Amino acid sequence: MRKGKLLVMLGALFLVAGLAACGIQGAPNFAKVEHTPIPTLPPATLPPVEEALQASAGEEGEAGAATPCRTTPVDLLQAWFEAGLPGPDAEPFTLTDLDGNTCQVTFEDVQFVFSQAGIWYDGSPACTQCHVGDPEAALGQLSLDNYEHIMSKDATTAGGNWEQSTLYDRLVVRKDMPLGRPADAPEKGLEIFVGQVVSGE
Repeated sequence: MRKGKLLVMLGALFLVAGLAACGIQGAPNFAKVEHTPIPTLPPATLPPVEEALQASAGEEGEAGAATPCRTTPVDLLQAWFEAGLPGPDAEPFTLTDLDGNTCQVTFEDVQFVFSQAGIWYDGSPACTQCHVGDPEAALGQLSLDNYEHIMSKDATTAGGNWEQSTLYDRLVVRKDMPLGRPADAPEKGLEIFVGQVVSGE
């Protein structure tokens, strides 16, 4: 019994001490908390948005910055085939973008279409998620992870004829790739920005 009473008394004592330390009314003066006022900060001085954009484009403004081309994955692949399937070390090839601009693009842009998720429809997997590695072991014996693997599949290149290629058949005709492609997905994939504009309309 004595131990129980002692514990209750100790508990009450700690409670009172805790309340006093928090500055509750009736607590001794030494326990009251003094609040330090928040210092006044000088107002922030940032340049206007337009000036910031010009600065990011260089001292000459937008004239010194490359403008990317607005296109679709299918249009980019078709232009690549029509240019003779240039590889990573080749000169840029041309593409007419959705705004009618003449653009320069490279195999790096083509590889982006294969390796980036969310290109064909919202949430689409990257082509290289499945079509990767040794072409003989890749899904459908089609590997899209580098130029040599892509070119090793005759059915893919079809002698440079876009409409005879496996890519055209699966992406444009059957529309069953990438896997899980919904019926209402854009026919040519989502709009993407690649390369750079070299001349306008």
